[in-house]
Amino acid sequence: MDESSDIFAEMGDVWAAGTKSIVINGKISDLYYEPYDDGDDVPLQDIYLDGDMTQEDTIYDIDSDAARKICKWLQKNVLDAPLRITYCNVKTEDLQLIPRYVYRLILTGNAIEVYDTFLYKLVVLNLSLNPLRSIEVLPIGLKELNVAHTLLEKLPRLPMSLERLNISNTRIKSVYGLPPCLKKLVMNECGVRIIKNGVLPNGLEHLECASCELEKIPSTIPDTVRYLNVAWNNIRHVKRWPDALLYLDIRMNPYDDAVPAYVRDIFR
Repeated sequence: MDESSDIFAEMGDVWAAGTKSIVINGKISDLYYEPYDDGDDVPLQDIYLDGDMTQEDTIYDIDSDAARKICKWLQKNVLDAPLRITYCNVKTEDLQLIPRYVYRLILTGNAIEVYDTFLYKLVVLNLSLNPLRSIEVLPIGLKELNVAHTLLEKLPRLPMSLERLNISNTRIKSVYGLPPCLKKLVMNECGVRIIKNGVLPNGLEHLECASCELEKIPSTIPDTVRYLNVAWNNIRHVKRWPDALLYLDIRMNPYDDAVPAYVRDIFR
């Protein structure tokens, strides 16, 4: 039995034992996927293609032939799989190799400048730590988008289903068109200086906008906000606080007024 067959057999064993993740160390150009529509669904698992050898998971150091055999096995045994490809120097042109059935896609730390791939089942997309300048298309069912530490200058058109958004450490200067379902918005250390009244959707529960040089919190901040981090800004006065507020971080602001007694955790 050759080396790739040994790996293939071992993968079958660890998968059957219920392992949470498979790590494949290699370049995406070594892999080729084809849609596979036959077979029964299996419990959700993670498939990793990780160039960072610090990962503490099962690591298979494989050649191209072994990679294709493993991917063929995955196609036949794992449907609707999450996929993580981090620190593998993935470029925009490599995105066409990503299987269309992926529902959670982590592409942290690659070389993607434009995201232009439509994955119809995608629910979670993480493009953080890329030289990303543009997002051309997002699926209508997307629930979580992370573009932190990228070169984005404006928000893409966001799907109405989106619940969690992270735009921290980007060049984005204004937020607009936020979906009504949004529950969590993280935009620390970005270019947003003003949050206009009416921009934050009703139902928002978690808001982080630390180190943004904000001078005020919008008076229309939703009463549903429970977690609020506005540390390291220029806030002097707040007209009203959300009724549901439980966590407040207002450190390093010239704010001297009282805070609501009902807030459970306060940092000031």
